[in-house]
Parts: sequence; C-alpha cells; structure tokens
Amino acid sequence: MRLFARLAALVFVVTLLAPTFAQAAGFTEFEDQPVKDPDNSEDDPLTSPAPVPWNLAPFATSFPGGAKLIRGSLDAHDVDAYAFSLSAGQLLLAALFEDPAGEKNDTQLGLFSGTAPPPVTSDDDAGPGFFSRLAFSVTSTGTQRIAVSGFGDANWNGSHQEAANGLVPYKLVVAAVSNPPPFQEAESNNTLASANALPPEEGVVGGALTPGDVDYFKIDLEPGDRLALSVFDLVSPVAFASANGERNDALLGVFTPSGALAAGGTNDDGGPGFQSNLLVTVPAGQGGTWKVAVSGFGDGAFTGAHKESFSYLLVVARERSCPNVTPLISNIVVSTGKTYQTANLIGGQHYYVDRTTPGQHVLVDVPSQYECSQWLMTANDDKAVTSTSYLSFSLAQPSSVYVAFDTRSSTEPPWLATGFTETGDIVDIADPDKTQEFRVLRRDFAGGTVVLGGNLPSGAGSNYVVFARPLNLSDPQHAFVISGLPASVTVTIGSVVITVFRQTGQSAAQFAGSIAGAINGNSTLTAQRIFALASGTAVVTTGVITSVTVQATAVPALPLWWAVALCAALGLLGTSTRNLRASKSRRRTRHDRDPARR
Repeated sequence: MRLFARLAALVFVVTLLAPTFAQAAGFTEFEDQPVKDPDNSEDDPLTSPAPVPWNLAPFATSFPGGAKLIRGSLDAHDVDAYAFSLSAGQLLLAALFEDPAGEKNDTQLGLFSGTAPPPVTSDDDAGPGFFSRLAFSVTSTGTQRIAVSGFGDANWNGSHQEAANGLVPYKLVVAAVSNPPPFQEAESNNTLASANALPPEEGVVGGALTPGDVDYFKIDLEPGDRLALSVFDLVSPVAFASANGERNDALLGVFTPSGALAAGGTNDDGGPGFQSNLLVTVPAGQGGTWKVAVSGFGDGAFTGAHKESFSYLLVVARERSCPNVTPLISNIVVSTGKTYQTANLIGGQHYYVDRTTPGQHVLVDVPSQYECSQWLMTANDDKAVTSTSYLSFSLAQPSSVYVAFDTRSSTEPPWLATGFTETGDIVDIADPDKTQEFRVLRRDFAGGTVVLGGNLPSGAGSNYVVFARPLNLSDPQHAFVISGLPASVTVTIGSVVITVFRQTGQSAAQFAGSIAGAINGNSTLTAQRIFALASGTAVVTTGVITSVTVQATAVPALPLWWAVALCAALGLLGTSTRNLRASKSRRRTRHDRDPARR
C-alpha cells in the first residue's frame, strides 16, 4: 500500500493563517475649529477626548506595530486631548512634529489618568525647537489621555497664546510597547545593503548601539510621504524605562534610494537630552527604498566612529501622500443629476461633495489596507434615494468595490444586503453625530459597468460612499491561482468545504470559472453573503479562505507488464494464483461430488 500511496496523485495543501487585525495608517483630529476660536470653546477637551481608535480597543491590539500617527491642528485657546486604552507594564512614548521643526510654535504635552489636571507627567521643550516629547512607564491598565496645548497653559484649559495667527498643523506620534518591543533589530544590519525592514506604516524597533556600530533600517516611500523618526534611549534592556536622553547620545540619518544622505536628513539633539527627532518629506522623483541609520554622537559620516553604548527604541511613523492611486472609476452617472467626484482615499479628506465644512465630515481613521484607493465622493443630500439604479460607473479593470455604510443603521437596502459582504472593518469619520462611523462592505467585479442602488430603504441617516482598488490576487486569505491543469481543487471557506473536479479539456481559466461558480452556487455561502469571481486563472472570494487543496494529476493508467510487476512486488500475484488454484480445487471437488455431472 505504501507504493500505491507514492503513485497516487500529487496533492498540495495550503493552510492559511487567520486574518490579523488591520492596522490603521493615521488618525485625524476631528471637530476642530477652522479658524481662531475667540469664545474659547473646545471640541476635544480632557472631559471629551477623541478616542484612538474609535472604539477604544486596547492599543496593542489595534496597532500591532506599537505606534500610531495622529494628524492634528493647534488653535488659539485650544487643547487637543486623545484617549488610549493602555496596559500596565507598557512604555508610553510620544513625540510632536511640525514642518518648521518647532521653530515657530511652542507646545506642551501632558499625560492624564483622569479628566482634569494635574498631569501624571508633562513636557514642554524636549522635542525639536519648542516642541514636546515624553516617555512614561504605564503603571495601571485603563484609559489614559494625552493632551496637546500651548506654552504656559498650566491649567490645561486653552489659556495660551500659541496659534494666534491661525491653525498650526502638527503630527503627534504615540507609541505604547511592552518589553520586549514587537520588532528587534538584527545585529547584521550594519550596512546600507543589510538594512532591516521597518514596519510599512507605523511601528517601534528595539535596538542596541555599541562602539563602532551603526544600525540601518529600510522602508519603501513615495514622493510626498512624510517619515517621522524619534529615538528614545533606555536605562537598560532589563529595566525597560526611558533614560530621557540623559545618559546617551544618538545620531539619526536618512538616506535616499540612491544611497545619498538626504538634505536635512540628519539630527543629533532634536529629542530630549541628547536624543534624536526627525521629520523628513520625500521630494518629487525620489520614491523608492529609503534607509534610516542610528549611530552615536560624532559619527557624521555614519561609519561607526563613535563610542556610544546603549539600548534604544526607534519610533517610526509614515504619513502617506498616495501619489500613485490607480485610476479605476470613470463614466459616473447619478440618477439625481448631481456631479460626483473621485479622489485619493487619504485620512483627513472630506467624504461628501456637499459637506465641506472644515473639521466636519472628514475621514478620521482609514484602515491601512484601504488607504490610497480611489474614492468616489457622493452627496449626502442624496441619502433618501430609493432607486435600484441610483449610481453607475465604469471600472477600468477587475476591481474590488467597497461600500462604506452608516453604522447607525440596523437595516440595509436589498441590493446591498444580498450583493455585498461585510468585511468587519470600520472607517472612523468626523460626523456631527459622533456615534456614526462607516462599516465597510465588499464585492468584486470583473470590470465594466457597475450599478448600485440608493441608500433607502434602510435606517441609514447618512448616504453611503464608495471606493475601489485593483483586485488583489496575491492575498492568500481571499484568492488563489490555478497552476497547471490539476485534476481537482478543494477550497475551504470558513467551515464550508467545496471540491470541484476539472472537466476533460478545460483550461485553467475555465476551471477557475467553475470553482467560482461552485462557490457562488453554495447555499450556505450565499446565506453568509460570500461571493467569488474568476479572473484569468485566479479565483478571488469575499470570504476568508482557510485552506486550498490541489490534486495536481490523476492516477495514471498502468501498462499490463507494470501491473504484473507491481503485483509481484507487493506479493499480490502469488496470492491471486493461490486463490485461483483453490477456487479450481473447490469447483473440481463439487464436480466430483455431483452425480448429475458424472
């Protein structure tokens, strides 16, 4: 039997990991005032901070990289407070960045365990220029608040003179990591060529400098992207507490894809004490793999000419500019006659064509896998449309189309309820009703014309919006490619197992179509609103694929001499001969005993 097993068809089984929590790519402060605020009103005070993320899920769960970038603006008489769910034992790190490197404005950062001063800890000028940084060992699990205010605001109520001439945009990077941090540098990263990969969006790296050592890291950036970097030194790897730059002296360097030290791409003492803080913007035409170097004081050439020796945490955050969004949507037709627009899906942008008040109806927090999609901005005044052909548009290529729908509604229009799949993802938005978010639903299309119905009948109080991105055939949780001409494919989606056999003469593309058809024809998956699409030799589904089993070839027919030799090798031939002789003997005995046959 072992030999038969070896001769059986080759079977390949791919088991897929469960989906990981999607990391968001930048939070936008919401409900901020668009101009100087003379009445000292405040939208994000300590008593009503903006939750990060929207549901205040634990920081470590929501942001696996350990860091989060927040886009905000400081107004006159303004305090911007943000709430986080932190755990005891985490090291909390926060750094403020501004384009002019803090030379024109003076902020202060405070950490609060409650809703009123005094802060647990605060900082005025530990960042570049007059900007702020802080580090704190979290001692109790629960909600913590970080507030951004201006110099001199001792009561944290907006009593400061900063931003008197208008809003001052800033970037606040917050990190909360446990010991050890989620990513550790490999000590082989001592050259540009051997740089360790950084998290693609936001994250924290644990590293160690020794005399003569330079640690290199790499990250892919596009023109217009901003890269925020901040070094925090540790008292010791065991204590896992920030030294606040009091004992050690780091040097940061950033290198372009060509290997040249970027203009303005070095910093020595921009952070607390002797630590480094750096914000770099990628110039036009210089997209590609950038390198980050951590070295010690005096090593301006980044050759390792220093004597520093200490452990550190490197906090990194990337703010995307999305210059290369794939143009997918065209020929937009709206039943109400309004003019809809396409845009790049980036946090901080308005999501309706008819709601453009600064600070309202803004994308606050977009999951990173959706950023840089093509966004179709609808009109909120069209929220009462009931037509089943309210919105149509053309797709230039096979694409995933996403509908972002009002979370406050417990019902959906029929076209959405029967035609799109819940992703479980949320787009955090700034709506006058702060309880509203957008939940994301998906359907894949081969290209060509897509027709969507109106917002009603449903309980949605706001209109939906749409975005699209090219079909991702390399996502193992939602797609697989037919390789060669297999005999059959078994795919497991959730707990549903479907096996499809390739018909004689079917090409790989036709076989992919049969598999997609079988998925779409499965009643259990239909009830779960799970769909599939064939694209070339690939199959993509809106459900989560847990395994794919491919039977590569059928069992070949064996020549007679091969069968005889195989049976002999297995001892089957002798057994058959003995059985045949025994059978003849039994027949002969019966013949001898039967008088009628004599």
